[in-house]
Amino acid sequence: MLVAQIAKNELLAEHPDIYERAENITLFLKGLTQNLTDTFVEAAVWLDDIKEDQWESFYSWHFVDRPVNPLGMPVVPDSAINAVYAIEEASKVLTNEKRRGTITIAKSVFMRVLLHVVGDIHQPLHCADLYNLTFPEGDEGGNKLNVTVKTHNNETMPLHHYWDAIAYRLPDDLKRPLNESAKETLEAWAKKLTDEFPKDFFKEELKIKDITQWTIDSYLTAVEHAYKPLRTDSIIDKVYEEQAFYIMRRNLALAGYRLAQLIPTILQEEVLFMKGTGRDSPINKPMNDQFLQMYI
Repeated sequence: MLVAQIAKNELLAEHPDIYERAENITLFLKGLTQNLTDTFVEAAVWLDDIKEDQWESFYSWHFVDRPVNPLGMPVVPDSAINAVYAIEEASKVLTNEKRRGTITIAKSVFMRVLLHVVGDIHQPLHCADLYNLTFPEGDEGGNKLNVTVKTHNNETMPLHHYWDAIAYRLPDDLKRPLNESAKETLEAWAKKLTDEFPKDFFKEELKIKDITQWTIDSYLTAVEHAYKPLRTDSIIDKVYEEQAFYIMRRNLALAGYRLAQLIPTILQEEVLFMKGTGRDSPINKPMNDQFLQMYI
């Protein structure tokens, strides 16, 4: 949600019409997700929420299994149906000329995919898979590698979870639907991150438009900052925590800026088309009415 909040702020400042369209596409499923992922920001969590429904078709869309393999062990080839594929599919659906100017279930689903996966691939362990004698079939991006976190009551958890939790240094109790207090917390953290890491900080990174390169950069970060500094006793100490927290603050900001750059490239033709025709899809009607009009 922080990635989406940063992107929202950027889009409202630079492309408010495109943000409005993105939000309207997201809202098409309003009320059909127990109101947990109605809005643009909340919808960034949807792809994780549906795991509880056993909707496993999208399972491999969250990551890229690029091997970290210092011993040169045999590795399982990465599936082509991965996070890069997910973003490419989202782009295809959202730029489909046949549906231009309309809002459909497919568009709303894939907007949610886009919001989530751009964030995921900036968590370094979504782009790396460690192979060694302990994990001859890979550690699944740190999901099999348990660590003990000294600064978190010596709790034992997967390394992947520790990085997903931003080293436990950000609020983790923002229940959805977001109330005003939770929204203010998200907005405050988004401002902190963009103040610390303004766009000028990422001049070179923001020139890179290739999604695969984004995942390669995250992979290299995983090698250098997630795996290499890890103590042999798998204890997360204060030194490791500080560098992990720094990397994730940086990557949250970068992911938000990149998402804010990517969405206009996907929706600009749609918005221009709508301005030219005066056409739009109503979002003020109940979704079930829209479904009946469009699909039956």
